[in-house]
Amino acid sequence: MLMTERFQLSCVELKYLLGCDEIDPFLATLGSTSRDPAIRRDEWRITTVYLDREDRFFAQTALRRPERRTEIRLREFFRPQGHPLSPFVWVESKQRNGRTARVRRFQIHRRLVGRLLRGDLGEDQILDCQERFVEPDRVRQAVREVRSVAGPGPLVISGATTCLRTALEGGSPVARLTLDREIRYHLEPAGLAGPDPTLEPASLGQPALEERAGIVEMKYRGGRRPAWCDHRLGLEGPRNYSKFLILSALAAATTRRPSA
Repeated sequence: MLMTERFQLSCVELKYLLGCDEIDPFLATLGSTSRDPAIRRDEWRITTVYLDREDRFFAQTALRRPERRTEIRLREFFRPQGHPLSPFVWVESKQRNGRTARVRRFQIHRRLVGRLLRGDLGEDQILDCQERFVEPDRVRQAVREVRSVAGPGPLVISGATTCLRTALEGGSPVARLTLDREIRYHLEPAGLAGPDPTLEPASLGQPALEERAGIVEMKYRGGRRPAWCDHRLGLEGPRNYSKFLILSALAAATTRRPSA
């Protein structure tokens, strides 16, 4: 499957915008798709914490050149009611170039997030967090690629987003179609400080922005767009929507705001 490749993914990525009154009708079309045995349906809440260098290099570069941007992030998946699925979070680097995206990732225990940010988390500790069937060499390669993108030195938290995601994956050709809604942006997410860090949505505090629209995303490989996705979209052309760009713009506007 396209997204079950645990450590690396390169694909075409297209995003579409849904008005708040279009979300439920679109969910109905996804419901009919899920009856196809070749397509799997999942639903989670997702917290994504974006990381940056201390000089805010990734956010500033993304605002200047949004079509070519790099993201470093932590991501955790929860049940739709918000309960954790596991004690692990994914560490990801995502490099966007136009409509193509390259993702490299590995998982760590949530209690190791502080060491990751400080830059003193070793490969052996990361390997200890993987399932037994995972090939260690693939983990090491992902770790080194993510660290190469992140650069030397410590990382800081630049903000977080949460959303409720419905995902369909499979079909022929293999593709992935997701709908994100209830998207919230947090500039100073609580929960990661202290000895028992958490990415639970309820722990992040009040959002700086709540998105009323829904975001549809299509991921596929190769030059042929998957027809099973296309004929359900019925939307205008793809947009350049990016949660990371919106979060970076919110943070920049807050920084520039004069004090009272």
